[in-house]
Amino acid sequence: MGRGGKTKKRRSGRTGKVSLKQRVYNKFKPPQHTDHNIQKYWQPDRSASENMAAVGLVNGINEKTSPLSSSSSASSRRLLPPDRETVTADVAFNIPPSGIIPKRTMADIMFPVSVEDQQFIVRCMAKHGDDYARMSWDIKLNNEQYTENQLRKLGNRFLKLEPGQRRVDVPDKIKHLVILEEKEGEEV
Repeated sequence: MGRGGKTKKRRSGRTGKVSLKQRVYNKFKPPQHTDHNIQKYWQPDRSASENMAAVGLVNGINEKTSPLSSSSSASSRRLLPPDRETVTADVAFNIPPSGIIPKRTMADIMFPVSVEDQQFIVRCMAKHGDDYARMSWDIKLNNEQYTENQLRKLGNRFLKLEPGQRRVDVPDKIKHLVILEEKEGEEV
């Protein structure tokens, strides 16, 4: 027979009581959103689908096979308080009146290489010239651990920048490369 309580337990397990995390919210888990329009109309005592209908969004769009009927739009109006009017998607999400959302910003057009990337590649090229293999192994300068090919692409984009797009001074080690790129651009 066993020795009762005299033997020492060899493996430790949980020593305390295991309990589930308590729900601190009233009815539904509060949403995590950053849009101010959604935040203004969201009511925490309603479900997510009711709140989405109140804002003018459709919950479970893939489940619906037919376009919205008049009964569903009436139900969404019913969820809104009488003093609030319906909100359309273009107002809620700041869609321009033309319906075309620009894909590129002015910064993308003006700077194909960001200012931070320009400063980074200039520091690398000032130390290593155009030896991208040595740049990739330099862990003090290349703290993002870019590969040789990533550095080569970034370096080529930097060298092809027009003088108005460059926001950093070009180091002496690579001035000849910048001049070569400008001459090639003029010939084409």
